[in-house]
Amino acid sequence: MNEFGNVNQIHGYPFGNRLLRAFGERLADEVRGRGMAYRMDGTKFALVVPEADEAQAAELYARVQEIARADLSVDGAFVPLGVSGGAVVVRNFSGDEHAVRSCVVCAVAQSKRVRHGELVFFDNEDEGDSRRNLQLLDAVRTSVARGFAGFSLRYQPIVDARDGSLVGAEALLRWSGEPYGEVLPGRFVPWLEQDPCFYDLGNWIMGRALEDGVRMVRRHPGLRLNVNVSHTQIGRTGFRDAVVGALGRTGFPPENLCIELTERCRAIDRDTLMAEMAFFRARGIKVALDDFGTGAASLNLVRNLPIDLLKIDRSFVSNFRESVADQAIVDAVVSFAGRLGIEVCIEGVEDAGIVEFIAGLPVASHQGFHYARPLDLEHLLAFGD
Repeated sequence: MNEFGNVNQIHGYPFGNRLLRAFGERLADEVRGRGMAYRMDGTKFALVVPEADEAQAAELYARVQEIARADLSVDGAFVPLGVSGGAVVVRNFSGDEHAVRSCVVCAVAQSKRVRHGELVFFDNEDEGDSRRNLQLLDAVRTSVARGFAGFSLRYQPIVDARDGSLVGAEALLRWSGEPYGEVLPGRFVPWLEQDPCFYDLGNWIMGRALEDGVRMVRRHPGLRLNVNVSHTQIGRTGFRDAVVGALGRTGFPPENLCIELTERCRAIDRDTLMAEMAFFRARGIKVALDDFGTGAASLNLVRNLPIDLLKIDRSFVSNFRESVADQAIVDAVVSFAGRLGIEVCIEGVEDAGIVEFIAGLPVASHQGFHYARPLDLEHLLAFGD
C-alpha cells in the first residue's frame, strides 16, 4: 500500500490496523477456492494463485485496485487506498521460495517508484528469461549462505580531474558461478536488495573492501575508498556498529573511507538517515551521493544531508557534447555544489573527447572507462606506474 502512514496519522494506529485486517479479509475472499492470501511485513500482502497466467494475474490486480480504491470502510468511515503491485509467474522452478519473494518485492518497488501503481511483472517479456533469472537469484542467495563463495570485488579508479592521477577507487561487486560465469551486479543486486540476506552481503562487501583498502592506502596514502551502501543496510539498527567494527578489525583509516548513497535512500526516514550520516561524519568518514540528478529526490537529499561529494550520473555525460540541456544541468550542479563546499566527481568519462570537453569544469575528480575499467586489487595497486 502507498502512503499508508497518512492513514495512521489521520485516523490513528488502531483504525489503521483494523483497515489492514479488513483489506486482508477482502483479498482472502477474492481468491477463495483458487488461492491463498497472506499478510507480509508492514502493509504488504501476497496472493498465491496456482495455475494463474499473466492475464489472470492482471485481472486479479485490477480487482485488488478496485477494492482498495472504492470498497473499503471501517467503523462507517470510507478510506480509499493506493496500491502498488508486482507479480511473477513461476513454472518449473525448484529453487528457494525466498528467491521468488525477492523478485516480487523488487517488482513492487518498481511499480511504486516509476510505474505509478501499475502492475509490474518480473521479467514478463520471456518465460525462459524469467525462469533463468529466478535460478540465478537462487544461486546467488545460496552463495551468501555458503560463506559468500563466488563473490569478489573489483575497483574502478577515480582520478584527479587536473592530471589523471589516482585519488580514489570505488568497490564494485562481482559474482561468478556455474553455469553463469561472471555476473555483473546489475543482474542480481536490484532483486537481492529486497532480500534479507543482502544485509549480510553488504557487511561482507564493506569488510572485504576495507581489508583490500589497507594495502591501497599503504601504496597510495591519500587514496579514498568508496563503498556503495544500500538503503536496506542503513535502515538496520546494527549497520553503524558493523562499519565501525570492520574499521577496527582491519585497521583501515576512517578518514579514507567514503560511503556512497544512492537516491533510493529517500525511502529511509529523513531523521534516521541524517542521524546515521552525522554519526559517520563525526568519525571522519566521508559521505557521497551517487547517481546525482537521476531522481526527483536528489536535491532534497543534498539540502537535508551532510554530503561531502556529489557524483554526477553518467547519463548526463554520454551526450554531453551534443546536448545543451545536459551541459546546462552539469554547469548548474557544479556551481551550486561549489557554493555549498561539496566536491564533485563526474562519472561515465568514456573517451578523450569527453575529457577535453569537460576540462574547464571546476570539479575534483573523474571516473570512467577512459581511465580504466574495474580492476582487481593487484592491477589497481599498479595503476599509474
